[in-house]
Amino acid sequence: MKRFKKNILVCTIIFSTVFGVLVSSAKAESTFEVSPKIIDAKGIQRDKIERTIILKNNVHRKLNVYAFIHNISPDEGEKEFLESPDADRTTSLANWIQIAGRMAELQAQETKEVEVIIEINMRAKPGIYHARIAFAEGTTRAEAEKMVTENTSILVNLEIKEDIQEWLDLKKFTAEKTFFWKAPITFTYTLENSGNRPIRPQGKVFVYNKKGEEIGVLSAK
Repeated sequence: MKRFKKNILVCTIIFSTVFGVLVSSAKAESTFEVSPKIIDAKGIQRDKIERTIILKNNVHRKLNVYAFIHNISPDEGEKEFLESPDADRTTSLANWIQIAGRMAELQAQETKEVEVIIEINMRAKPGIYHARIAFAEGTTRAEAEKMVTENTSILVNLEIKEDIQEWLDLKKFTAEKTFFWKAPITFTYTLENSGNRPIRPQGKVFVYNKKGEEIGVLSAK
């Protein structure tokens, strides 16, 4: 009988240890999931970029999930964006990000799609910008903000390319006379730069007679 009781004691200890591990694992599991983990995008000024974020409730109860957006500087780390008029909206990715509702209500075991829109500022400076969209659960927004973790955050990387437009239009081209019987032959032309950067005109203007024969070449400068 004593030997039998000893075996029961050993089994009880082993069972308790395994059960304790299972309980610890269950507590470590997040109540909800967020995907994707990274959003990469490219655009130019005035572009509107749309993405979809998926929130998944892992528990059997309703959750109130709040969204928080912060700029991330490679040199200075995380920085909260400013809503005030003093905010430099030409360099703040966080100010360009809009989320359909800053609070999502997730029913038990529910999966919900949340639309994210990035509207690049019309005066945004070319470069690479980073921001973090963090989601956290709480009964209030203030409570949720204290529960923000990396596990339920999304990194947003946005590259803004320089909007280069090179357009050169020939607005006017006229001859000094209707007929030329001898040299010099004089023409007047006007070029208009309708792009957004300086352009040095280059090329040639070919002159033909009524028979379609080439009679001269002018350099466009």
